[in-house]
Amino acid sequence: MRPQVDANGNYTGWNTGSELAPHIDPFDPRLSAVYAAALAMDGSPMLFFEDVFNVGNTSKRYVHSPKSTVDLPTRDDLVNLVWCHQNLHFKDGAYRVRYQAADHLVIERSTKAIIGINDNFTTWQNNTVSCDFAPGTVLKDYSGANGTATITVSSTQTVAINTPPCNGTAASGRRGYSVWAPTNAVTDYTRPALTTTQEWELANDLGDSDSRSLMQGGELPAASTAYRTAGRIYVAANKGVTYTLFPVDATRSLTVAVLNSAGTVVSSQTGTGTLTGTYTPTTEGWYTLKAKNASTANPSQGAFVKATYTAPTVVTGAMTGRRDAAVLANTKEVPTAEVLVYPNPTAADRIDVVITANREQAATVQLHDLTGRLVHQETVRLYNGTNELRLGVKKTLPAGIYQLSVPEFHVSQKVAVQ
Repeated sequence: MRPQVDANGNYTGWNTGSELAPHIDPFDPRLSAVYAAALAMDGSPMLFFEDVFNVGNTSKRYVHSPKSTVDLPTRDDLVNLVWCHQNLHFKDGAYRVRYQAADHLVIERSTKAIIGINDNFTTWQNNTVSCDFAPGTVLKDYSGANGTATITVSSTQTVAINTPPCNGTAASGRRGYSVWAPTNAVTDYTRPALTTTQEWELANDLGDSDSRSLMQGGELPAASTAYRTAGRIYVAANKGVTYTLFPVDATRSLTVAVLNSAGTVVSSQTGTGTLTGTYTPTTEGWYTLKAKNASTANPSQGAFVKATYTAPTVVTGAMTGRRDAAVLANTKEVPTAEVLVYPNPTAADRIDVVITANREQAATVQLHDLTGRLVHQETVRLYNGTNELRLGVKKTLPAGIYQLSVPEFHVSQKVAVQ
């Protein structure tokens, strides 16, 4: 289920006809209470991008700078909850449910924090609960919902938890949660730089060569040494990148490469079988992983590309270079096409092809068998739009599976000959 948006990306509704479960709109006032419960529980909580960042009514969904708080405003409650989760070390304390009722849930992360969650829209909830904090411990509400008020743990280790309603009438504007922890809690959390591993598949069922897209995916085309993009990563300066290519056909020589934002190859590996390379960028920025056949004698094939890298904890670069320079400059400069064989399976002496291209140019239509042997080739003139062709195959082809490709447009399709 997805939100419906206008041309600027602002919400206009929800496609409830495809909804598998009830949704929570990011603008719902109970969103904060939901995340307070999620972050209070065990495990590694996940926050959805459109919940943390407001792209639903700013007209900036498609044009925002990822570094601009004006273009990409955050929801303050969720930022505060993440801060509390990190600085008060929720995960270091044992999980205990201290109180539960229709409107009020109180969870303690033992001796770290007590989280109150209230889903009542208009009424504060206040309940006295047991806790693991030592008697006399002074707690304050790090959400700010209770202002500067503090509470003290009693001699019997109980404490009164006061949680605001979801309507935002708390002095801080908080909605539906409070977070109580010692007034002298050490809040010097520093987010560590963590490595990330991503893997992409190059396969035609996942390929995307539309000129408006990221130009990612698609198997390596037959009889072509054109690169296919696997993915892009944003890497911190002076942090190593390890990249690996896993071929479907380990007998063919392939190349895997890392390119900088200018499109220059800065590291590559060529050979058969699994290929692994390393690269350490001196500047922060976008780097692209690409792969290609190392020989035009190769048939088309799929591959997997994996990269392990470290992103910067704070982005300081320009965040440019996210797409190929040719796409940014002029989408018409990137030749794209779709190829369709009909019928498929087809007769051995007649192969009809429809190629829809985005530009006029001469192109080569090739047909390879499963061993990679070229069994037919002809040059045609493609026009911008739909082109209907009948290949001039001069001999009856044996029944089997063939690969039809147009290298100039980096497209191919399997053909079954009966």
